[in-house]
Amino acid sequence: MGLFDGLFKGDDTVIASPSRSFRDIVVETSNVDKELKKVANKYGLSLSELDFTIISYKSYFKLSKESKKYRLLKEVEKEEIMTRENLLSSEFSLKQKYKINIFKRVSNTKFPIKISLGANKEFTKVVANFSKTSNVAYHDRLFGDISTELDKKKLKQGILIGLMDEDAKQNINKVVSHIMINKSLIENIKINLCEGIERFSQSGEVTILRYKEENESLNAITRSAKEKSNIDTVKKDDVVIEVIRSQVGNDGRSCKGDFLAKENSNDSSKLKLEDITHSENIHRTDEEDRVFFIANKDGFVQREGNHFDISNEMLVKQVNMRTTGSISGKDNGIKLNIENDDEMSDAIGSGVTLETKEIKTKGNVGSNTKLKADLIEIEGQTHQSSYIKGKVVKIKLHKGSVEADKVNIDTLESGTVIADEVFVNTLSGGVIKAKKIFILKVISNAEISASEVIEISEIAGSNNKLIIDPRAQRGYDKVVSDIESKINGLDSSIKDNTKIVNRLKKKIIDDRDTVEEVKKRVKEMKVTKQRSPQTMINKLISDRDNKIEFNKVVTILKDLKEQKEQMSQKIQDFDESILDAQITVNAPWKEYNEVIFKITEPKQVLLRSMKENEIANNIGLKLTKDKKYIIANLNE
Repeated sequence: MGLFDGLFKGDDTVIASPSRSFRDIVVETSNVDKELKKVANKYGLSLSELDFTIISYKSYFKLSKESKKYRLLKEVEKEEIMTRENLLSSEFSLKQKYKINIFKRVSNTKFPIKISLGANKEFTKVVANFSKTSNVAYHDRLFGDISTELDKKKLKQGILIGLMDEDAKQNINKVVSHIMINKSLIENIKINLCEGIERFSQSGEVTILRYKEENESLNAITRSAKEKSNIDTVKKDDVVIEVIRSQVGNDGRSCKGDFLAKENSNDSSKLKLEDITHSENIHRTDEEDRVFFIANKDGFVQREGNHFDISNEMLVKQVNMRTTGSISGKDNGIKLNIENDDEMSDAIGSGVTLETKEIKTKGNVGSNTKLKADLIEIEGQTHQSSYIKGKVVKIKLHKGSVEADKVNIDTLESGTVIADEVFVNTLSGGVIKAKKIFILKVISNAEISASEVIEISEIAGSNNKLIIDPRAQRGYDKVVSDIESKINGLDSSIKDNTKIVNRLKKKIIDDRDTVEEVKKRVKEMKVTKQRSPQTMINKLISDRDNKIEFNKVVTILKDLKEQKEQMSQKIQDFDESILDAQITVNAPWKEYNEVIFKITEPKQVLLRSMKENEIANNIGLKLTKDKKYIIANLNE
């Protein structure tokens, strides 16, 4: 069983209770996970339908097993009670109680950052893995939101909160600072959440393959069955191997509060420190009680006997769930080469997920595979259920789905392509959406959509649709949606600031006569060396401040309107790109093929059915005398 299998694979099966209506429940419990399952079963809900907030929590302790009652651990006592001496005493006990509010989720909204917890076998060290994302931005409550999310995850796994986590606040701040500086989470980040005391048996020299522990932890905690990997990857400065010198041993204490009694064992590892050798990609650091072997670069660990190395180039004959498992090494710069000589088996087996820097394969790609890399080259065919995403992708025979910046396909057969630029030698059915599309030969039953250019050398069949549509370019919907969202925000700000301007303008106008009269009176009193009443001075100060604020808000309003105009122009530029778009076919047309232009503003769809042997090499939009668009041969 994996590290957290018991925690994450609980039975969510429930007996429906349609007669029970669910309302928020406030409970006190020492086991949040158990309480959630209990409530879910009671109300006929799945665990995924429930969520909770932490209202408060209390920590309790006993200094002796003979004590009948636990004492409340007060904040001012923590330093005095939570000493190493107490934590290493078998007489010392810890527990917590939590007051939580359990509620039913009203939507599938998830926390914007994917956070997973990892731990060693005995939970003496707990880490949080933050997955890079562009869906998060800095705000004043970000630290608190992340801390709350981490506490919830810890409680679900029975990990104490607020104890043995002295560095957690500082480590969370590192994540928050990263987001504030970079405007998003641009890389995966791992931080320490809890440091208990690791127990060590009385033993001889112990060698720990940390790189294997890390991979096993990820397999057990964060990876689904399809994502599990047998490839051990590391990042620069990761500990590859840790050798603990012979020691007397000591007890420990887990982050769950459990006392861990040392085991008296004189067993030692078969792999001895004196036998370990390594390449220049690993360096050794000696400390008093242990030795660390640390990675000098990103990559995966190679072991031959007792010699260790780190490499970026991986050459295998086949990738499948039985041998390699899935491989996740994009952040480790791994370049994967697969050379399969067996034509009866796939080079990349069914259900595999690969995410590396580069993927090059001689052979076929199996069903339900997911490939992600900057560069992907497939000298075989892809299964219709495969999904491929990258920057530059080259495929011999494509039947699945691919999304990339640039795609080059020898034969596209009923597959789907979404890209910026697409180059296809032979197209036999399928869907292509891109900015620019270049095809040597189109046979039949294809849907080809571009926002700028479609260029075809020959159309040899029928029932093909050649479409010019601004929305065909990759990311159009998201870009336009983001712009429209910004425009809505600007509209709201413009409305609010317009109200402020109108209010200030009215105030200034209404006070004009009074202010002039006060100015006159103050001037007269100054001549007679009389002191002006404070109420008069305040009136003039108020008028001055109103005018300063008015000018300030007018400037802000002008800037907001200019921003809105720029945003609106961006959408207009997208939509008007269709006016310059062209379809080029360098051969006579076959009948039963259609050319379609989709105009977004004003919304209309223009269609032209092409005739047998018609010569129309350059097709685009023309504006008639009565200001209507038609599809025309631009060479005429």
